[in-house]
Amino acid sequence: MFINPLFTLIGEMAYPQLKQENEFLKAENAILRKHCLRIRIILTDAEKNILIKLGRPLGPRLKGIIHVVKYRSFRRWLGTMHLNA
Repeated sequence: MFINPLFTLIGEMAYPQLKQENEFLKAENAILRKHCLRIRIILTDAEKNILIKLGRPLGPRLKGIIHVVKYRSFRRWLGTMHLNA
């Protein structure tokens, strides 16, 4: 689709600080995740639902962003959610 890249370009031009903040947060999350590797994070259903709500619109781009759980787990949640609906 041409519309999504167009909105991305407009957003980056209008809000360059948001892109910088997002890049910083991604790096910070990656660093925190490396330090917490020995701790298994178990999310509540409410936390999963928050990530699903915010992550679903990102589609495959989420693969390069998600750090709390593996992308494969996130996709499994989506499949489970459809089965339970």
